[in-house]
Amino acid sequence: DTLAYRDLGPDGGTGFEAYLIPRERIPSPQPQYPALGNLGNVIVFLGYDVNAPSVSGEALDVTLYWRALRDGDRDDYAFFAHLVDDLGFHWGSQTFFSYPSIQWRQGEIMVFRKRIAIAPGAPPTSYWLELGVVSSSLDARLPVLNEAGQMAGTAARVGPFQVARAVRGASQQQYPSKFT
Repeated sequence: DTLAYRDLGPDGGTGFEAYLIPRERIPSPQPQYPALGNLGNVIVFLGYDVNAPSVSGEALDVTLYWRALRDGDRDDYAFFAHLVDDLGFHWGSQTFFSYPSIQWRQGEIMVFRKRIAIAPGAPPTSYWLELGVVSSSLDARLPVLNEAGQMAGTAARVGPFQVARAVRGASQQQYPSKFT
């Protein structure tokens, strides 16, 4: 492996390092929960990890795995994740633009760790995560395609995720400015 870049942190120690690794030595990601969702023959959702238990009023902590099916052809794709209940009501949401889509390369795997805020008062029950990709210039989401290549919606749904009841007063004491 070859060190390609090193950046120092505020304390003068190593903040992060980037290495060049030969393609044949790059490990394939192994999500805890594999899934397969083709979004417009542009990108595939590969699965997710659950990083911590979820509690009402706190956050759903997940790692999301994606693979580019082709080189980026536009610069404005953004990801979205909506935490929904069985009736489709939203209890948390996040849109993120972490890596310019014009830089995507075919076969490249992207891994994003996200903490999606769960609304205070969300009932303790099972929830789903609706995931997708949107283009602001097209004013549209990439379609989710089924195995036959036909449109099957505009968001891939994964889960369920169990959300536990909040401990009375715990969220406000631990995170006083989180929802103010």
